[in-house]
Amino acid sequence: VFDRIVQSWDTANKPSELADYSVCTTWGIKGAHFYLLHVLRKKLSYPELRRAVIDQSLFYQPKVILIEDKASGTQLIQDLIADGLRPVTRYVPTGDKVMRLNSQTATMEHGFVHLPTEASWLADYLHEMTIFPNGRHDDQVDSTAQILDWCKIPIPGSGMFQYYREQAEAIGGVRSPATMTRLRAPAGISHAYGLSGRQYAVHEGHINDVASEDVGPFVASGFARLP
Repeated sequence: VFDRIVQSWDTANKPSELADYSVCTTWGIKGAHFYLLHVLRKKLSYPELRRAVIDQSLFYQPKVILIEDKASGTQLIQDLIADGLRPVTRYVPTGDKVMRLNSQTATMEHGFVHLPTEASWLADYLHEMTIFPNGRHDDQVDSTAQILDWCKIPIPGSGMFQYYREQAEAIGGVRSPATMTRLRAPAGISHAYGLSGRQYAVHEGHINDVASEDVGPFVASGFARLP
């Protein structure tokens, strides 16, 4: 049983042969772990795209439907909200595509992302992920990076941040940040959010003055202690 189902959409501007696909990745989230349940990848006209978002929502019943707020996604968000699709959530990315994926490397390498052993779409998904950024298409990469990034934003009720906060509350609440620690950050990470609600900037590969309640979750995500 998952804590929630989240769908992440990467939408194309037009369904021509030269355009990218529209992609929906559907994820089951359990604690700090992400389980890829399904990938829909098609070239769709705008009416077909709008219908596909509704159909995928009806089938999987997600708590959140992430759509990037730009180009075709902006109009799609407005129309779906007008349709009464309440899980629709705007996503505003930062940085370029390569930086966004690189910032999620530690989450993947430390076993927090899980794929099925068999699926009709799995070979195409793995091919695109492994050749990025040198492939012709990167829509599945964008959809994946989008959900992993969104789940690290400290919004109440979202992803790993909420999971670690719940764990802290279960053992007696969040402690005061009296003890500070230095941590080395995984490659590609420019900032990080802690259990305490603090945002840390990465300088020269490390973060300083990490609050005690943030150290454990960071280390589990690939950070290393520094003397």
